[in-house]
Amino acid sequence: GLLQEIEAVPFGVTTKYDGTSATYAWRNDEFSVCSRNLSIKESDRSVYWAIEKKYNLRQVLENLNARFLKNYAIQGEICGPRIQNNPMGLLNIQFYVFDVFDIDDKRYLGLEELLRFAEDNGLQVVDFTIVYPGAQKVDLDWFLEASSGAYPNGKSREGVVIRPLVETYSEILKERLRFKVINSEYLLRNEK
Repeated sequence: GLLQEIEAVPFGVTTKYDGTSATYAWRNDEFSVCSRNLSIKESDRSVYWAIEKKYNLRQVLENLNARFLKNYAIQGEICGPRIQNNPMGLLNIQFYVFDVFDIDDKRYLGLEELLRFAEDNGLQVVDFTIVYPGAQKVDLDWFLEASSGAYPNGKSREGVVIRPLVETYSEILKERLRFKVINSEYLLRNEK
């Protein structure tokens, strides 16, 4: 059923980067930095705050709030040296946006909106390919093939995330339509 839902709409295949996720949010005149499960204080001198300074994320979000009177959260993956053994082979830490949440409207931006948002604010997004309905047969084998491949340095990539261009509710998942497909070679390489 999930495959039928996704093949009915244009969707993006975005590369799943192997790093550490981070969220930067501006809400009610307050800026916050979070890991997957924790709020990170500025005094922690962590990679999360190094990314904030590198991309000036507090200023980006504060400017958006002043311009549009809206609160946003930017979610992305921090990749680079000393993070998950740096499978991408990056020389410096990088931040790749994979989601933007409109806090006031309680909605994620669709993929096309996300790309415009990132471009307008000088941010990098995860690599992606757009697939249109009927352009090719998309079945389980197609998704497994789409997940295979390597990062630019030749190491097996973690996989892909599948998401519609426009945010869509999934009757199957009972939440937003979006799912990961993990690369089999990556799984075998990382098997303990």
